[in-house]
Amino acid sequence: MATKAFKAGLNGAYSYGSNPREAATKFFEEHPSRRKCGVIEGELEGDFFVVKYGKPWPRRWINVTKAVLGDVPTE
Repeated sequence: MATKAFKAGLNGAYSYGSNPREAATKFFEEHPSRRKCGVIEGELEGDFFVVKYGKPWPRRWINVTKAVLGDVPTE
């Protein structure tokens, strides 16, 4: 059974959350030296994060920094 999730990451470092802001917040907490990340919507299927392209396209946020973290939606 797949569950909706969001993945924040950049260059091999990733964090997951149930909403985009949670994923980005976890990313900056777990990787404090990173300055920005990208967030994409997908599903967790077991141990795998799956992004399904098609209609509708998955939502994504690029160039998320700590300064704009408040602008990232909580759902």
